[in-house]
Amino acid sequence: MNRTSLQRLRRPRGGSLTAALIAAFILTVALLISLQAYYHCSVATARTTDRARALMVLESQAEVMRAAGMALLPEPGRHAVPAEALRGLPGATGTLQVRRGPVAGMRTVTLELEWPEEHGPTGHASLVFAMSSQGMES
Repeated sequence: MNRTSLQRLRRPRGGSLTAALIAAFILTVALLISLQAYYHCSVATARTTDRARALMVLESQAEVMRAAGMALLPEPGRHAVPAEALRGLPGATGTLQVRRGPVAGMRTVTLELEWPEEHGPTGHASLVFAMSSQGMES
């Protein structure tokens, strides 16, 4: 045997096993981080979707009230939003608050919705607008 083949035999082995273990650890950590990011993104998407639905319900209810006119507006006070208006958001509850406006013949209307969130606190959205016999101002 020549000298270079003896040096190859005596060279310590196992360096590639250590490198493979380190690489596996790094890949595992990266995979866990990406799974956690996916989870948080899906929760944020669900919250955003619920909020968009709630705002659509509020805007729809405001349009119904605007079309009905000032004569069909409830008396000043706090009232429940009709259940049929909340069909787009399961488990939601809504309130309608009517107050006298800053000018005679004007009313300030506040529509509020709350709905249960699957992950996190209760969702909340509101819409405030003014109505008069001439129409509605947002």
